[in-house]
Amino acid sequence: MPSFTLIVPTYNAGSARWNEWFHAFQKQTNQPSQLIIIDSSSTDDTRN
Repeated sequence: MPSFTLIVPTYNAGSARWNEWFHAFQKQTNQPSQLIIIDSSSTDDTRN
């Protein structure tokens, strides 16, 4: 299986949206070898 990196930009995504995204991500057949999450100083409850 080829390896790949998944880069996810975010801004004010909030924890509820991240939980939804993470559960969908876990169901994927092909998993990346690297996951990079980039946040640009969110002002809500998004974790930095």
